[in-house]
Amino acid sequence: MDKSLGKILTATALPFHQYIARARHQTRAGLGALSELSAVWKDVPDTMELGVVDLFLSHLRGETVPSTEDPPVEGQLGPSDFAHQSLLGLTEMDRRLDDPKYIQQSDAILAAWPGIFKWAHYLVKRYLASREKERNGLPKFHTMVRFLNVYAQLQKLVVPMVETPGCVEIVAECWMVDDFSRSAAQKSDGILSLATTMTTHALAILLKESTAPDILNRLVETAGGDAESVLQLLLRRTKQATRKLGTHQDVYTLLWDFNLVNELCCPIPPQALRQAFFGAGGVTVMTHAFVAVSKVIDQQIEGATENALLASCIMFFVYYLEGDDYLSILHAIKAGFLHAFLECAPATSQMKQWIIDEAVAIVRDVLPPYLVYSSVFEAVLPFLEDVKSVPHFKRYLENPVVRATFEPLLTFAERRRPTRQLEHAGPFTAIRNVAIFRDLVKRDFPDTPVDEVALCIDFSRIPENYSVTTAGPQDERRRILQERCRERACPVMECLIRNGNTIESIWTSVGRLESSLSCRILSTDRLVDFG
Repeated sequence: MDKSLGKILTATALPFHQYIARARHQTRAGLGALSELSAVWKDVPDTMELGVVDLFLSHLRGETVPSTEDPPVEGQLGPSDFAHQSLLGLTEMDRRLDDPKYIQQSDAILAAWPGIFKWAHYLVKRYLASREKERNGLPKFHTMVRFLNVYAQLQKLVVPMVETPGCVEIVAECWMVDDFSRSAAQKSDGILSLATTMTTHALAILLKESTAPDILNRLVETAGGDAESVLQLLLRRTKQATRKLGTHQDVYTLLWDFNLVNELCCPIPPQALRQAFFGAGGVTVMTHAFVAVSKVIDQQIEGATENALLASCIMFFVYYLEGDDYLSILHAIKAGFLHAFLECAPATSQMKQWIIDEAVAIVRDVLPPYLVYSSVFEAVLPFLEDVKSVPHFKRYLENPVVRATFEPLLTFAERRRPTRQLEHAGPFTAIRNVAIFRDLVKRDFPDTPVDEVALCIDFSRIPENYSVTTAGPQDERRRILQERCRERACPVMECLIRNGNTIESIWTSVGRLESSLSCRILSTDRLVDFG
């Protein structure tokens, strides 16, 4: 028997079953017994058979939940005190719920889940409504958060949680708590930080498991309909976790931040949170986090959690860079994506093969075509210099698999160098440079027919008084271009639709599409038409 529990039982001079019996009564003596049991019962295996789980469930019946409009009198003993301690006790069930040895107890908890959730919902709402007034409120809030986090990780409970109306929303409300009183935050900074981390984890799991098509809309509604505030909170916390990255707990925190971003802003189906994420500079923030992760990996601080974090980072870039818009590519490269990816390359062998394949595809297949844009090429230049001069980069590239991943990007970048000076000609000299551009294309791509060469617009550099439209005498040609755009077959036109007038008229060659692409630059005083 556990020594601490043994001391408790000796002090009370009661047999164990009588000790449990006392905790069933909603008296001060009963609350004392319940509090002690909830803290130490898991250390004594026999307690399961003696009915400790039934004890906790007896205080969590749904019909005993008070109304949130009728708060308890401070200092007066009530059912919520017993419910709080019982939830604390049930949290210690932990992984036992998925253990076949304890199927009877786990089935009992599953059957009682509606009442359990009603109490958890009530206690969270009560805390959120009175956290400025209630003494020691933060530890109680931490208990609720820990309970929700533990049960979200259990196979037997996660589906009922997702299917319970209001469950995802209450976890989201806990995650959004960001206005603790200063005194509470100063006294309990560790509790506050851990509570935030656990709610991030639980929310990411529930969003992943949910099949409800409106789940993300419900999350935004929980935030008062403000998608931007949700993302700003998440990005701010990610920045904080990135700055503190180093300890094992910080790795967990950043891992769950990445997991939540991947769930909140998933590409299928397209939704408001994803678009707001791009507008909030999310790609840059998450790339900076990836750079920090790469330094941890490079220091050989590796383990299961670090490998999971690396895999989550990779999946983020699969979601946000593969087939997505030009500005995300540019922002990621500027923030250090290529350097971080190469730093982590040796560690990717620990990941699942399908994740490795996705990671390789980003660098090998997705990024090279974007080098036709001068701003992307300029952003890649520091990386090109470093792979030639940084010793461990050169060593990594000696690995055949790593080399094969980066070879297309490095080769295309070197072939791209001769066009660099021509791209600073500006919008009004572009016509006379068309012939030069096409000569370069003939040299670099001798097998490419002239009518398959396209002029590519650098979408980061056109002043706002310019717009770009497709040009051509035939409406049929416009229709084809629009169809190709919808099919994601035309990256230039896709960028046009996404980014509108945030661009500048610098033109590059070396673009190859399925057929020729005509573009027109329009301004208030000038019309330049390219065939």
